[in-house]
Amino acid sequence: MVPFIFPNLRKHYFSHMVEETFNINQVVGTAMWLLSHSKIPDPDMQFIRLFHTNGHKWCLYEVHEQYVKKTKFFTPSSIGVRKDPNKLLKFYDDYNHMQTILGLIRFALSNIFFNLFKII
Repeated sequence: MVPFIFPNLRKHYFSHMVEETFNINQVVGTAMWLLSHSKIPDPDMQFIRLFHTNGHKWCLYEVHEQYVKKTKFFTPSSIGVRKDPNKLLKFYDDYNHMQTILGLIRFALSNIFFNLFKII
């Protein structure tokens, strides 16, 4: 199980702009709850891997009981994309970004598959 945590959205009253807040407390709280309450698949589970994403920016967390490991936020780059100041870059605008995220997902799931084959 690899949970996906989405950012908190706050809409400004006057400007109607939407602000995203990536809160690490939300990620750590979810992971600590999963570590303490979901020991059914593997009682020797020592950490939980979680994604923090809005669909375009991605970050992988590995939460242990004593510490947290975190990658940087991976965002699409503007290399090879037409420079338009009004356009926000999306997940599908950068092929290398898509490959990086697929690698992160594969890495996050590798521990789960390793534990499944260890049991069998």
